[in-house]
Amino acid sequence: MISRKAKLFRINRGLAADFEKTCTLLGIRETNAVEQAIHDWVKKNIGQATLEAFMKTNSRPIVFQNVTLIKIQLNIVKAQFRQALENLERAPEEHKIEFMKEVGKILPTAVTLAQETRDPELEALIKKVEERV
Repeated sequence: MISRKAKLFRINRGLAADFEKTCTLLGIRETNAVEQAIHDWVKKNIGQATLEAFMKTNSRPIVFQNVTLIKIQLNIVKAQFRQALENLERAPEEHKIEFMKEVGKILPTAVTLAQETRDPELEALIKKVEERV
């Protein structure tokens, strides 16, 4: 059996009258019509419901993560970033585009980690890339 929850809404009288009349004419129970309408609305709009919509501006959610895991990710990204930048700087002009692509693959992860950790070394590497490109 389906579990049900009572929800009470106040809607425009004219809309309510049209709804009741339409349900009667179609022979549909009002509960079934409302459930279908809500289901369709949720399905259509679920992708637009984001955490940012419910947060104050300029606030950050508190997310608990494994600090060791973050440090490992940070060290890996910094090492990859340093290596990619060195490759880019040493590459002959005709091959620079390939190394720029390599840097471009690492950059989104690096930016995200820099925002999360505010690591000065990673922020400096990102700034170096922005100046280089």
